[in-house]
Amino acid sequence: VCDDGVPDRIKIMINRFQPQVGTAINQYILDGAWNVPQQDTDDPEQQILSVLLQLLGEWQDDSHLEQLIRHFAGLDDPDERIAQAMRQYLVAIGEPALARLVQALNDLMDNGSRLQGSGEYMLIAATDIGKENRNDAVYACLKRAFLNMASQAIGAICLGDYGEGRAVAFLRGWVMRHLDNPDRQTMSEVFSAIKRLGGQIEDLR
Repeated sequence: VCDDGVPDRIKIMINRFQPQVGTAINQYILDGAWNVPQQDTDDPEQQILSVLLQLLGEWQDDSHLEQLIRHFAGLDDPDERIAQAMRQYLVAIGEPALARLVQALNDLMDNGSRLQGSGEYMLIAATDIGKENRNDAVYACLKRAFLNMASQAIGAICLGDYGEGRAVAFLRGWVMRHLDNPDRQTMSEVFSAIKRLGGQIEDLR
């Protein structure tokens, strides 16, 4: 149980047993409990799983990438430590994870799901990877996600972080249709994203 990740000496030791140890760690993670623990006792399992996910990212081990994304996407209430570690793992894998992330997000939305929980973390990871690997599929997914999120503020932040100037017209159009929106946090993040993307907001207030 390591709060700050696996010590370097242990990493070096277990890395000698690749690829078998990578396969074993992937399977251990997939077999673990990823949702918020139901018991009141201090169970270290989620911390162990999160540290191991980060380790796979450091190793650039994408051998079970699709299974990990699919498993994570199906969670109702992921433990925050595992969700954060999954995001770090995906960003560490980088461009090879991007298309699978976009597909998983679109699949969730195709099924009528409002993105929340694991969906939010996957969207943030797709944004982090995508801003270095921009393409129309990522941008289309981010726009669609903004319209299909439980927290649209997060979707606005992601569009602003992604840095695609075309989103200015999209977000301004959304504001014009929702001037009576009572959610101040969402409106604030939308205005912030428009400004960060080089757009004007003075006429929208």
